[in-house]
Amino acid sequence: MDDLNDERAEDLTEELEERLRLHWPRKGRTEVKSRQPREGELVSHRQKSARFLRQFYQRLGEQEEEFGRLVGRVEGHSDEFSTAVRALGETLKEMGSLAALQGQEMKCKVRLILHLTRTNHEDEDEDE
Repeated sequence: MDDLNDERAEDLTEELEERLRLHWPRKGRTEVKSRQPREGELVSHRQKSARFLRQFYQRLGEQEEEFGRLVGRVEGHSDEFSTAVRALGETLKEMGSLAALQGQEMKCKVRLILHLTRTNHEDEDEDE
């Protein structure tokens, strides 16, 4: 009887090991079918995000440089305009007639139109 029990225990143990071996690959298959593709998607997404951020910061730097150049130009034109208007304002005290005052007013308007035209043309040049 002990021999029979030992033989059956041996057979059942082998059968159990065989069944376990059949189930063992399921874990690996599941990992290959679902986990690895998802990890690939995540890696791809991280790379895409990194490329986007790299391009974004590069464009941002270029735009900040261009904006700085534009601000410098506009400030220069504004300084020129304000200096010209101040000079015209100082000459108003010396004007003795209405015609002379109207002449100064006309000069001021011409300077304003030139200033506005110059700044608008720079905006259009930058848009192109």
